[in-house]
Amino acid sequence: MPISGFDHLRAAGLGAALILLLPAALAAQEAGPKLHPQAREAVARAEAAAASARSAGDRGRQAAAAAFAASRAAANAAREAESLPPSRRVIRDYPNGDHIEGEFENDRPNGLGVVSFARGMHYEGMLEDGMPSGFGIMQLATGERYEGEFGDGQPKGHGIIHFANGEHYQGQVQGGERNGVGIYFFSDSEIYEGEFHDTKPDGHGVIEFANGQRYEGEMRGGDREGAGVFYFPTGERYAGDYRAEMRHGIGAVFRPDGTIEQGIYEDGALKTPLQP
Repeated sequence: MPISGFDHLRAAGLGAALILLLPAALAAQEAGPKLHPQAREAVARAEAAAASARSAGDRGRQAAAAAFAASRAAANAAREAESLPPSRRVIRDYPNGDHIEGEFENDRPNGLGVVSFARGMHYEGMLEDGMPSGFGIMQLATGERYEGEFGDGQPKGHGIIHFANGEHYQGQVQGGERNGVGIYFFSDSEIYEGEFHDTKPDGHGVIEFANGQRYEGEMRGGDREGAGVFYFPTGERYAGDYRAEMRHGIGAVFRPDGTIEQGIYEDGALKTPLQP
């Protein structure tokens, strides 16, 4: 009676079985769709950018946690400033229209205080030589509110910015603006985690869309720009170059059925297909 394939492998021993199976495994691995050298390079670049974006997203979440803690400290400082007893409260009106109530030292606002600025801003929290410093809350005439750390009279360190349209930011702040790493929550439930520069997503970051789509990669001036990977809920993903939010440059689309579209894209559309 002829020996079955399984019995043959068992009779030959495990080592022989591995030797027989290895070529088949390698052949199966090589049988999949291949990438054109240019596309392979673009995909590698995009995946490296995606890894950096995930790292930036992690740092953004850490900064957001620190910002939340800073906002709680700011709320405590604001409550203490509002509830100062008369024995510690000095009231001053200034020629420029500013009004201050709080603690004074050396005839200057130092400690806790409440400031109503002539320009329409309102501040409650810690003061140093008349300027917000430490933890506090600043309300702007535009409806924007900042809760967190201050330095040199402006938001500096970690904090939360609430915008009039319902959106908010948690993370690092420098020069009174979103700078560093953090998380921005959009009104349409979109979330960006990563690096910021001059208030805009810039550097590396991750975008979570309300429809389940996800982008990991480079950002420039608030747009997807550079290299990155875009994931779809269907399991499809694009890895490659972006310009002005659209596929632009070299890239590849990997589909769940194993097929790959690869080539040169212009303004979001495949312009020149590339063959492996």
